[in-house]
Amino acid sequence: MTDYFITGANARWQVLWISTKGGKKRIIEQDFEHDLMGAISLYAKAKAAGKPFATLRCANVGFPPPDRLMPYIERKRVKGRIVETQVTPMVTLNMRGVMWCPYCMQLRKPMYQSGFRVEGIRVPEEGVHCPLCGVSHRNGHVRRWNPALATPTKRARRSTSNKNVRRTRKSR
Repeated sequence: MTDYFITGANARWQVLWISTKGGKKRIIEQDFEHDLMGAISLYAKAKAAGKPFATLRCANVGFPPPDRLMPYIERKRVKGRIVETQVTPMVTLNMRGVMWCPYCMQLRKPMYQSGFRVEGIRVPEEGVHCPLCGVSHRNGHVRRWNPALATPTKRARRSTSNKNVRRTRKSR
């Protein structure tokens, strides 16, 4: 079943890179629909030309991280006994501020944003996003492969007043 998705028969492919023309940075997206070979050829050309952050991205299918980042069971000898522990490398990376983007298929440093733009429309979604493709931590594939990002911590806000303190008993 996964071979069907990997061949590009059902997946929509894009090539992304950052353009710095005119002194402004912006993300360029080139859509290829279901043409994986065309997307790979443009991706190779963009990498060879030295385009910053050239990325081959799947728009509708999320891919798992490589095997070296998947959870595994480690066996250790402790006091003459063999102890099995489950090691999840993605939790360690998530705690260091790195996430696996299942659509870009790369490790990225996520950005905390109050929202982002999609096709010119501002979406006020607060949270952690991939800096290149904009996928949120609320996406199912992102939550599945980044266990520590499933519930990101919000920035702490200080309370400046005690207006909302509720009194339970009046003094007479």
